[in-house]
Amino acid sequence: MGNFTSTLSPAEKLVSQNIGRDNVNKLYCQRNEIKQRSQEAYRRGDGHAAKMLSTEAKEIDRQAKEAQAKVAQEIFDQNNCQRCDGMVDLHGLHVAEAEAVAEKILRGAKRDGKGSVIFIVGRGLHSKDGVAKLKPAIERLINKHNLRCHPDTPHAGCVFAEFVSREDRGWFWGLLKGCSIM
Repeated sequence: MGNFTSTLSPAEKLVSQNIGRDNVNKLYCQRNEIKQRSQEAYRRGDGHAAKMLSTEAKEIDRQAKEAQAKVAQEIFDQNNCQRCDGMVDLHGLHVAEAEAVAEKILRGAKRDGKGSVIFIVGRGLHSKDGVAKLKPAIERLINKHNLRCHPDTPHAGCVFAEFVSREDRGWFWGLLKGCSIM
């Protein structure tokens, strides 16, 4: 973070992100069409054509995944080029991409002895039906790591992850960790 200089306006960033996502979606559609043609060839009894088409579909799938990873990295870099350490903007990433980035950030922060990380996840205003997807996913990830999670801190659309000792997590957390149901 902080080493990528962006000269794009917010509108230009959004256009760039949408173009990248559209290109990835086109690759996945192409893959699906070829997979369908492969299945049709198999049903016709043309095993050779089915195998060739299947191989082509797998190659396009590889290209799509590679392009998707590249787009996600570009979006992350654009969003975080001027962020301070300890603050990570996950806007524009799909849930699985955001979870992978957050996982990496949390492991690095823990290893480096950081006290906390703030994830900017947004309020879900641009999500389908206005329902936040990133925020609950990042909260689950933070809880999975047994960190203290403060939603909407320091602002709405943020999730504050705090690295605390087992003793400082509170009596309820200790009770849950020590509890076993027979």
